[in-house]
Amino acid sequence: MSIFKRAIYSDDDICSPLPFSVNNVGYTLIDNYKSVTNRPGGRNDYQIIYIKRGVGHFQFGEGQVIAVPQNNIVFYKPHQPQIYTYYPQDNTESYWIHFSGTEAEAFLKSLNLDKVKQLPFSDSYSFVSTVNKITNEMRFQRAHYNTVCVAELTKLLVLINRESASKKNKTNQTDAIQHICRDIEDNYFLDISNSEYADKYNMSVSNFLRLFKKSTGTTPLHYKLTLRIQMAENLLVASDYSISQIAQIVGFTDKLYFSRIFKKINSVSPSEYRKNALLKSIKGSSNS
Repeated sequence: MSIFKRAIYSDDDICSPLPFSVNNVGYTLIDNYKSVTNRPGGRNDYQIIYIKRGVGHFQFGEGQVIAVPQNNIVFYKPHQPQIYTYYPQDNTESYWIHFSGTEAEAFLKSLNLDKVKQLPFSDSYSFVSTVNKITNEMRFQRAHYNTVCVAELTKLLVLINRESASKKNKTNQTDAIQHICRDIEDNYFLDISNSEYADKYNMSVSNFLRLFKKSTGTTPLHYKLTLRIQMAENLLVASDYSISQIAQIVGFTDKLYFSRIFKKINSVSPSEYRKNALLKSIKGSSNS
């Protein structure tokens, strides 16, 4: 196992009096034997660990050990117990950054990272590059190196926030489309516009239409018309309503438009559909 570690301060486990400061960075590469970190009382600073390759086994809470795979970040807050293990068979390669400061908590909160324990992060290049750049600044300690280190860490945390927010937004948008589909199914007979659906879920109309098509393979209008025609088919077979009445029941105000859409989908008119269904029913009864 090889470990590189370099600290800005003589005591690398501190709570910096500065607004924001990088305490140390490094990497861990497991080759031949197990590496165990056991800090029941945690540290005085924050730590983020990035699993670039392999697996890290982290204990969260009472005895709960989670296998954290590559392209994932683990966050530790000050004084939070740090208990984790790397096994040689996993060939784990991890990178880590310790930081602190009077404004660190507020900054993490502004990025919605203050309550995160584990988070996927696919941009391994950015994390490794940040560690390498901070390492060089610490090694040579040129003018204002601490400012450069903070700038590099700040940029990395923003990238982590952006990827996390993007994934959450995609999930929220997918959930929104599912809700809209159910809403259309429940209210297929109503003329609710695309802009009303988009406004309800805080989307632009163009984005709503794009996401709906991506999720369902069709447009909201076609989705609604298909539901209306399916209900009309049932009513044509199972009821004595006139075609005009059925058109109104399923949401069409124009009988001719209803008939045109019905024929486009079924290749026969509503009256022909009803007639064919009746003939099938009679044949079925006679055969039985």
